[in-house]
Amino acid sequence: LPYDVVHIPEPESQFSPTVKRPCRLIIVDDHPLFTTVLKDVLNQSEDFTVIGVARGGQEGLELCIQTKPEMVLLDVMMPGMSGLEMLARLRQLDKQALLVAISGLNTKEAIHMALSMGACAFVSKSTSIEELLRTLQSLRTGAARLSQQEAEALRWAVREQRANKTILPEDMKVLSLFAQGITVKEIADKMGRTGSAIYKSLRKNKRRFEVTSDWDLRLAVMRLGLAECREPNTPS
Repeated sequence: LPYDVVHIPEPESQFSPTVKRPCRLIIVDDHPLFTTVLKDVLNQSEDFTVIGVARGGQEGLELCIQTKPEMVLLDVMMPGMSGLEMLARLRQLDKQALLVAISGLNTKEAIHMALSMGACAFVSKSTSIEELLRTLQSLRTGAARLSQQEAEALRWAVREQRANKTILPEDMKVLSLFAQGITVKEIADKMGRTGSAIYKSLRKNKRRFEVTSDWDLRLAVMRLGLAECREPNTPS
């Protein structure tokens, strides 16, 4: 499929090129230094005002519900509720917010998953401040287009025929816990579900990721940023 010019499928926004008031924005990231620098940079811009900062997905979701921001910048990989899980839940609650995934994990899988969960853009943490501001400003005015990385991720998804393999928030929670080495019984207890339901979710996701072993499923989940990228115990 040709992707010479690919527009981001954005929700309807109240912003236009003539809007002068600052965009109300929330940052969700568990790295204090990165968050502090980003907050200072955005507050120095006349286009944005940071109205809140959260250190994790659950805290960020609650803050968004309370303050109803117009834009949310959220890290893909965080402890507890991952950024992708928060993204999926927030998109269900708010169809209009401009959601921007930010991450140091720039795999095609992670980019595609963030876009399929409802993100309007994916920004690498290695992106310059100037490029970040341009991306956010273009989102605000409705003029944004997919970056080269994002377009490549979509082309990869089409090639791999994975465009219809969206992960539900409940499945993402199961995968995140499983990748951390937590047992099926412990996952079931944490989530208030039966062991058979957890096994069913894992089998379904093995088919989704086209893997057969627990080891390969954990690695696939880590590449998506749904769990910390630490090596699981090497299978015997």
